[in-house]
Amino acid sequence: MGRVPANVSGDLVRVALMEARPAGLTTRQLVTATELSAYQVQSGLRFLREVLAAQNLTPLTWTRRDGYQLSTDPADWIAYERACVRIELTRVLPRRWIVERSLSWLMRARRNARDYERLPEHSEAHITWANITLMTRRIARANGRRAAIPKLIVA
Repeated sequence: MGRVPANVSGDLVRVALMEARPAGLTTRQLVTATELSAYQVQSGLRFLREVLAAQNLTPLTWTRRDGYQLSTDPADWIAYERACVRIELTRVLPRRWIVERSLSWLMRARRNARDYERLPEHSEAHITWANITLMTRRIARANGRRAAIPKLIVA
């Protein structure tokens, strides 16, 4: 595998440990079971430890004989799943501002600012019309800039 985020490798490690319970898995066994590199497995284990510690759950244990083990209590697994979902919901998406900016451009059309239409098809038509108007203005503005640039005549 290429670059894998810590939360993804942590989830793969968690699944492998849950399948192996109540026995534990060594690092080599985790590498084989998850098809990750040793570094990615360590990164996943680090992520698991951080999430478990942040939520005050039973920690991930390691023994020389058994390797890494998760808790055998199902309540801990449920709490861990809830913690992971909470982390994913609060994660900032890198391109979210593009969508927000596009929606704000559409809301500049006064009729889209309120929902006066009885049928959703009418609202959809107004949104389409606002998009057409927006793109037409952009194309006209871009053509106007090109026209202002003098053209070189090659003889």
